[in-house]
Amino acid sequence: MADFHAGAWGNEDVIIKAITSMRQLKPDIIVLLGDYVDGARSHDDQNIDNSIFLFQALEFLKAPFGVYAVLGNHDHWTDSKRVIKLLLARNITVLKNENRVLQNGLILLPGNDEMPMNYKGNTFRFRQDSSFLYFIGLDLPGLAVLIDVEQSKTILFGNDFELDDIIWMGPQSALAEQAAAVGIREVQPANKLPDIKSCSGSRRRSMMGTWPAAAGLTLERRYAGTAWE
Repeated sequence: MADFHAGAWGNEDVIIKAITSMRQLKPDIIVLLGDYVDGARSHDDQNIDNSIFLFQALEFLKAPFGVYAVLGNHDHWTDSKRVIKLLLARNITVLKNENRVLQNGLILLPGNDEMPMNYKGNTFRFRQDSSFLYFIGLDLPGLAVLIDVEQSKTILFGNDFELDDIIWMGPQSALAEQAAAVGIREVQPANKLPDIKSCSGSRRRSMMGTWPAAAGLTLERRYAGTAWE
């Protein structure tokens, strides 16, 4: 969650709705990415005072792997020390030039699929899920990545371009080549992903949420009846 800018907007209803939605998702880990306030002046106490309701609401965020926060530029411009103090008072871990390493479990990062306008072959311009693009670096539809934390293993699931795709778009690099370019050595067909449930056992399984809603519906169909449901 990011860019609350609570002091400027002052919209408590929107903040409460966002916090409630996050709680309903029951995430394994929550990361707050800054700009809790909207100040642009040093030690703008009034701006922070107007944002207190946000920090009170953040106290209701809980997750098994913890709630972490970093500061944004507006927080530094206003009063970073006070913002950090308000976050720590809500049992939120504030990271500064630090990281945290998950010790076990499986993490599924699903990318977006293409979205048809009026029939399957006529799609909207493809837009990759921003988080998937940030973490993985591949701007292609129909991909998913599985990270085995304990084995330090990353697997890309997806299908190579077919002849129809190449006729329409021209020569394309093989998926394995594109995966290697971003540091992923293992690639499997998309339909192999549900098989992973048989080896997950009782280990924790975490799945990154998706946007837009249509992508979420696709994921529900893709993983229905599997360990990721």
